[in-house]
Amino acid sequence: MTVDALAVKDRYKGAKKIELSSSTNVAAGSSSTKEITATDGEVWLVRSVRVFVPAISTATQGDQEMGLSPTEISRFGGSGDVQFTVQSPYDSPVNLSNNAIQSGTLQRFDGNAYQANESLRGLAIDDTNGITGYYSNGTDAEQTDDRIYTVYAERFDS
Repeated sequence: MTVDALAVKDRYKGAKKIELSSSTNVAAGSSSTKEITATDGEVWLVRSVRVFVPAISTATQGDQEMGLSPTEISRFGGSGDVQFTVQSPYDSPVNLSNNAIQSGTLQRFDGNAYQANESLRGLAIDDTNGITGYYSNGTDAEQTDDRIYTVYAERFDS
């Protein structure tokens, strides 16, 4: 995880960019999870989220899916463990940014991409309760490219 101070457009002035890039290969038919947390001792309020994973150039069929969920929900497991996911065919990237799906189809959420992104807005994250990123490779080839999860958040001062 890298945490960099960053002014993100005017609407996120004073926000930090918290980005997790996962470069671990994911075999066909497998999945992985990664957790995004705040710096030790700090509490951040989520303002916006982005997810991106490139198309799998060696795949010939199937889909790939990427999603986000508050960690406290993920830890309980069950059918509601992923807040929402974006799914794309093997030859297209998965891309949710700027409150819109740039590439892919919204899954596991009863609403649109803006509402899915807004469902995480205002969520408090700290060093133990963050956002879990989920990736599933339902194609016939290994995903060898980086999957990128980005959270823009403002520090919460009590």
